[in-house]
Amino acid sequence: MVLTNNKARNILTKKGVFFILHRMVKIRLKRFGAKKRPSYRIVVMNEREKRDGRTIAEIGFYNPIEKKNFVDIEKANEWIKKGAQPTDRVKKLLAGAEKEKEVV
Repeated sequence: MVLTNNKARNILTKKGVFFILHRMVKIRLKRFGAKKRPSYRIVVMNEREKRDGRTIAEIGFYNPIEKKNFVDIEKANEWIKKGAQPTDRVKKLLAGAEKEKEVV
């Protein structure tokens, strides 16, 4: 949606839609698990949220200790098409998941 004049921008801002359309969305890791035993969820969230803050969607998980991970590639690609930017680690996990999908 392209906003062409200030009047439309003000109307959308009052309703809260302008913020939703123009915030930076990232695909990144959210930490959970016990002390010194991390596990991560691969989530879609606002760039300005804290690491363990509110998420928009969860699209997978990653356990570095047990070397297990799962990524819903379809959901990830859908969010990337919408403009979400994956972090470096998530890019590597997505690439690995796509290779596994090709082999199977």
